[in-house]
Amino acid sequence: MQFKVKKIHINIVTYYVIIRKKELMKVIEYLVEDFLIIVIVLGFIALRFNSTVIKINRNKNLTILLLEVATITLFDTLEYYCSTLDYFNYGRVIFSFLCYSLRPFIIITFISLLTENKILKYFYSLSIINTFIYASCFFSDIVFSFTRDNSFQRGPLGYTAHIVCIIYLLLLIVFIIKKYYRNAWGRTLMLMFIAFASTTAAFLDFYVGSALFDQTVLICILFYYLFLYMEHNKVDELTDVYNRNTFFNDIKKYDSRITAIISFDMNGLKTINDTYGHLEGDKAIQTLAKALLKNKKYNVNFYRTGGDEFVGLCLDLEEDRVKSIIKNVKNDLKKTKYSFSCGYVMCDRNDDKDDIYKKADEMMYKEKQEYYNKHDRRHRNY
Repeated sequence: MQFKVKKIHINIVTYYVIIRKKELMKVIEYLVEDFLIIVIVLGFIALRFNSTVIKINRNKNLTILLLEVATITLFDTLEYYCSTLDYFNYGRVIFSFLCYSLRPFIIITFISLLTENKILKYFYSLSIINTFIYASCFFSDIVFSFTRDNSFQRGPLGYTAHIVCIIYLLLLIVFIIKKYYRNAWGRTLMLMFIAFASTTAAFLDFYVGSALFDQTVLICILFYYLFLYMEHNKVDELTDVYNRNTFFNDIKKYDSRITAIISFDMNGLKTINDTYGHLEGDKAIQTLAKALLKNKKYNVNFYRTGGDEFVGLCLDLEEDRVKSIIKNVKNDLKKTKYSFSCGYVMCDRNDDKDDIYKKADEMMYKEKQEYYNKHDRRHRNY
């Protein structure tokens, strides 16, 4: 009798170990699937503290996004573990609620990282409403419920989180088209790719029930981060216009679209530096750059090619529009204590753009000479 009891006890222990081992292996398999998420999150944390490419406010959003993704990955893993049990357990209700509630917040944080828009703060209310709806799972089956054998049952409002996520992603597409489609095709294409990939992953995730969406979001952010880094290297840090290297690349890239080249140069910058210091000189250069950037919407790219030298590449513009750009910049500078000289040359698609650039420079120096003839002769060689 004693032997039988002992044997039964051993069988129960063996059965328990086998069952627990299977459950543990399932959890390990799920963690292996999420290994990519873990690696990307850790990689972003390393980048977060070693890069200034993303502005401070976006760095904050990136940190929040990483924490949200790391948290939902943990909840997904725990929910999956609870789903492997062959009996109902309250832990699965809690973790399912947390996953459905957190995912819309991830997407809205994701969007705030990609594009700055004041309207976004109002759309956070959708995530809050979604959270309240899914909180009903604790006392009703309107969103989801579980049977005694731990089977998932979706209720009539079980797709609320999915709908909110889709609304957010469509909102992202609207923001992209509205802000970037005219003058920033590179950023438009990148953001449209991210929006398309995220939306597709969201649909697939809803039907497959995997961590595909979380992985896609992180990979897309990685692509966007690399894109920002590339864009950062194309821009002059002092003025936010494109730098010299970008100018020489773009003059080849847009060769067939360039219809005019404008050359700009500050007047009297050396005197400003010698009299008031280089910080004041930098301020003068930044003032001209701001005036140039205000006209970027007219399909013209501006570059800082030297200390106080700027160039504008006009793409598919008629001469009237080129003159209008120059007039707008001059009107803006008249409101300040600074001035500049400029020259422009219209060109055909087959013209040598390097020669056109030199001719525009010559026109600029001719105007600068006329300026110094009318003003203080001490500036003539500056």
